[in-house]
Amino acid sequence: PESLRLVDGAQPEEGRIEIYHDGRWGTVCGHQWDDVDARVACIQLGFDVSIETGPRLFPPGGGTIWFEDVSCGGGEARLVDCDHGPFGETDCDHFDDVGVVCDTDGDGYGDNSSGTNGDACPGAVGNSTVDRKGCKDSDGDGWSDASDMFRNDPTQWSDRDGDRIDVFELIS
Repeated sequence: PESLRLVDGAQPEEGRIEIYHDGRWGTVCGHQWDDVDARVACIQLGFDVSIETGPRLFPPGGGTIWFEDVSCGGGEARLVDCDHGPFGETDCDHFDDVGVVCDTDGDGYGDNSSGTNGDACPGAVGNSTVDRKGCKDSDGDGWSDASDMFRNDPTQWSDRDGDRIDVFELIS
């Protein structure tokens, strides 16, 4: 059966998509690739949703480009269950190899427990200004608690005078 793996990513949940077919690993072309296709790939790999996808996200692969023109409906269990062009017949080169960044905790922002990169809940003031799903936001103002100097005041970031400046005039 066709297996899937991610190659050349910095984390296990990201990389160029490769599929095992006919006894060898090959890549998938990014022509017609979209977020639904990426979601199916991430789910097949045991992750949740994809948060970023497309060709040229990761270094190009080598060997066979197994297929292109992937079109998933979203309910497929495996990437090969989606509509796609014939195996081994593509007009792609490896610069079109598709990659994906998957999310394992379901918040749609990747996975970074330290809070200093794409995932979200910042570990210290200044790491993030926008609350993200799954981050504690006690006052509901859209700033996660770890970066909110006024955790119990939901109005502190509002633009009270309508000049489109909020944060800086409040703390200056």
